[in-house]
Amino acid sequence: MAMTAGVDPATSSDAELVAAVRAGDRAAFAAVYDRYGGRLYDFAYATTRHREDAADAVADTFVRFAERLGQLREPDRLRPWLYAITRHECLRRLKGRSRMLFDGEERLAEMADDSGTPESSAERDALRDLVWAAAAGLADRDRAMLDLHLRQGLDGAELGEAMGMSAAHAYVQLNRLRNQVERSLGALLVARTGREECPELDALLVDWDGTLTPIIRKRVARHVENCETCSARKRRMVSPWALLATVPIVLAPAGLRDRVLEEAWPIAAAASGGGAAAGSAPTGVKVLAVVSVIATVVAVVLLGIAGASGFGAGPASTPTPTATPTVSPPSPGELALASEVLDLGVDGVVGSVEIRNVGESPLTVEVRPAVSWVTVEQPTLDLDPGESAQVVVHAERSGLSPGPAVATVDLVAATGTWSFSVQLTQPAPPQPPQVAAPTVVRIDCIGMLRTATVRVTVNAEVPLSSVVVSWSSDSGPSGSADMSPSGGVWEATIGPFSGPVPLNVWVRAVDQRGLATTGPTTSTVLEPCS
Repeated sequence: MAMTAGVDPATSSDAELVAAVRAGDRAAFAAVYDRYGGRLYDFAYATTRHREDAADAVADTFVRFAERLGQLREPDRLRPWLYAITRHECLRRLKGRSRMLFDGEERLAEMADDSGTPESSAERDALRDLVWAAAAGLADRDRAMLDLHLRQGLDGAELGEAMGMSAAHAYVQLNRLRNQVERSLGALLVARTGREECPELDALLVDWDGTLTPIIRKRVARHVENCETCSARKRRMVSPWALLATVPIVLAPAGLRDRVLEEAWPIAAAASGGGAAAGSAPTGVKVLAVVSVIATVVAVVLLGIAGASGFGAGPASTPTPTATPTVSPPSPGELALASEVLDLGVDGVVGSVEIRNVGESPLTVEVRPAVSWVTVEQPTLDLDPGESAQVVVHAERSGLSPGPAVATVDLVAATGTWSFSVQLTQPAPPQPPQVAAPTVVRIDCIGMLRTATVRVTVNAEVPLSSVVVSWSSDSGPSGSADMSPSGGVWEATIGPFSGPVPLNVWVRAVDQRGLATTGPTTSTVLEPCS
């Protein structure tokens, strides 16, 4: 079908194609699909990992494109605008279903690549497929950003627009994502290829079933950071970031183009007024207009005949015009909390609460603890529709008084404020042993010498490591002796002493934590033996 005069599908700019579509040019609409439909499908498949969902997302993208032509204020921004719509359609489909891992039945449509030897190509492809599979475990939003940048070539303002954020925010998020990919997916490459070289890694993964869970990623990543063998292997391997950039294009289904034109073009044509301006309308549009006029004339004649012959009696009714299909705007972002109480107990210092955006629009959430002893790892969280995140909370217990403590954490977004409470019980600080004054309970004489039996009561929270009695005299000897438990008290024999001796006696107890107490002193005089 001919295009609007002066519009070439191969060389026209995006703005020129949009102007032609607005003028009712079906061929221009088809040219937009030919320019972006294949890449949009590749992006949709990378995000959903499901061929039917990807095709549906692209088809609906062009329906939205047709419906919202008037909202595209900068036609030269068509590419990021289409990607933003596709991303929203993909996330809408991901909402409510579990994230799908890469399945062997959903193979990539390979594009020819003759570089490298068969052996090196096979190894590279295996590693590439591995990181592609591992990327399925990323958050939906992160997976979309990863593909938009690495495989679709969006950067800067285009990337930010497609992701629904500023260019500066997109830059920060992309750097965060790069670090996450290099650390987590790099560790997984080591996990799959380095177990023979590292017995410790092999032991760590002895029960691993191959499922790419966040726990496995974190464990392996920590191991790699602390293991010289695995760290060296990781440095020798190809970067996961670079491998993901080489994942080949997934080809769109052959019938998707026809489906898009059949479903979306009539909406665009209706929005443009049914055809192009006079003198520039495509031939097909003119033919349709002529047929429409003829059909209208025939209908009027037939209605006149019916009225004259008595058929169709009754009041004349005005035909109801066919409504142009519309799409309700997405609902605003809204949070759902997995729990409204985070209980850290008597010794916990870190915990988390899962939050999810259950609305249909992206949501930026500021996490605001109400007290200084509660801090959070991420003060700001960006959640796409259906995306969840963990709000990780740390409690600083050192300044808390003994007893229960409760704090509120507010989650503030443009559409509302949600909150959860952090509660804990601060135990009383450990107490040292309590030592009573010792008592001389018996004096034994051996000739002119005498010994004394000393007893003392000691109370402690934990077992005692030592209890020692000491004595001194202004005119006599001094010393110390270990005491032993005896019937709920501690006992020791001190001496021998000669003659009547005034003594000062005291006890020092140390518990297993190292806490020590010296009890009060008892003064006594050892009487002479009779």
